[in-house]
Amino acid sequence: MGQTLREPEIKTRKAAADDLGRIEEIERESFPSPWGGEAYEEELALRGSVLLAAAAGDDMIGFVAARVVMDEGHVIKIAVSGDWRRRGVAGRLMEGLEKEFMERGVKVIWLEVRSTNRPARMFYRGLDFHEIAVRRKYYADTGEDAVVMMKELE
Repeated sequence: MGQTLREPEIKTRKAAADDLGRIEEIERESFPSPWGGEAYEEELALRGSVLLAAAAGDDMIGFVAARVVMDEGHVIKIAVSGDWRRRGVAGRLMEGLEKEFMERGVKVIWLEVRSTNRPARMFYRGLDFHEIAVRRKYYADTGEDAVVMMKELE
């Protein structure tokens, strides 16, 4: 009998300075207007910042960047490396983020998503986010509208 290959377990953890190069790579393949490396260095240093990484074995495969202000959390970016998309990585990142938010006393999570990004909107709806507003011409790179979504934590 042949041996079946098992995929490595996906784990989330707080991102560190050593992860920034890989975060930039994943972001470049994921967004039309990626941040520069200095932006993530600044994120790591901010008091209210949350930067989580997802790893499969030793390979970093995704990240989420967020901020906490008082009792509100704001998801800024989430991205998964191309080979790992649609395999539960973003869900694991959001699960880890919600846990971190709850430990910090967050009651409500906010995010914006491009109005044309239907898969992302469906993903967030599946996590119990609700579409509550539209920000017209929110994205400077394309002029696209943003859909504002929110979720209350218990």
